Amino acid sequence: MTRSISKGFGKPFSNAMAMSSIHDRMPAILSPQDYDEWLDRGEVERAPIHLLRPFPETTLQIHAANPRVGNVHNQDAALLDPQ
Repeated sequence: MTRSISKGFGKPFSNAMAMSSIHDRMPAILSPQDYDEWLDRGEVERAPIHLLRPFPETTLQIHAANPRVGNVHNQDAALLDPQ
């Protein structure tokens, strides 16, 4: 059975100011203490949508990406260096 996790949320979370220049929606960003629950697929009837909550804007750090990011042929650590 396939379900949309966003069903029941109506309009997606409004975007934090930091993200608004990149995209009109906030991505799902989980806190480390939520990783296990998010990845535990033993519970298949109810998706862990309670973990989808706005991420604190003060925690986000946005940096320019290396122009080589997005090309599947580039797979080296230098992708982490902005140019």
